[in-house]
Amino acid sequence: MNIKGILKLYLVLTLSLSGVAILSYSDTAVQYYNTYSATVFNAFGDFDEKPDYKYFDKKPFASAYSLDQFIVKRQHLFLSENKNPNIANFSISSDPEKRFVKPGTNGAEIMQLIFKTGNEDLELDNLTFKIVGVDPSMIANAYLFDGGKELRSALHNQDKLIFNNIDYLLTPNGQADLSVRLSLSNGLKNHDRVRLDIESPEDISIYVAGKPFSINEYYPIRGEYLSISSPRMWGPDWGLQQ
Repeated sequence: MNIKGILKLYLVLTLSLSGVAILSYSDTAVQYYNTYSATVFNAFGDFDEKPDYKYFDKKPFASAYSLDQFIVKRQHLFLSENKNPNIANFSISSDPEKRFVKPGTNGAEIMQLIFKTGNEDLELDNLTFKIVGVDPSMIANAYLFDGGKELRSALHNQDKLIFNNIDYLLTPNGQADLSVRLSLSNGLKNHDRVRLDIESPEDISIYVAGKPFSINEYYPIRGEYLSISSPRMWGPDWGLQQ
């Protein structure tokens, strides 16, 4: 090995030792070194096991690292509050072809609410949505439709849209596809996006067979985004709700 190689090796060793000395004062570094040495070094048999030296306790890699350390668990967000023994299904969907609208669009469909009943009837009483993504003042109004029939218009309460006293009745073994439509302000700009969320079971008031029925689900139940896109100066407005 020539002199240049020796000098490079000496420099690398010096910097490495200095780094270890500095990091040794950090609890995080000690924990990392413990895990690293216990898995990498011992995996190749480079070091003998030394019970009295904590950094070299031999552990299999799988036990040294656990995905549980990195996964954010959401089980606590799943609310199972329903005490009604009857069956009813609820889901949210949106039409991909209706996810882009112009500023100022009146009656822009943002979501569909799908209800299915079992052997008992279902009554939809109240709905509350939280406005996400834009200033609430950018939504002039909101409406709940059953096909082409308007059921209710919403009340504004800060960042909430509230549909009260809907009194929508669905017969047994039936299905209803209700749509939520928005009247949007001209103040919205290109690339703005709005979403409606159901934050808790109390925000969707349902009765099945005359008794309160709660939707057991992960909350908030998030809707799909409705994106604002100004029309081009040329050509048709392809892909925009009219």
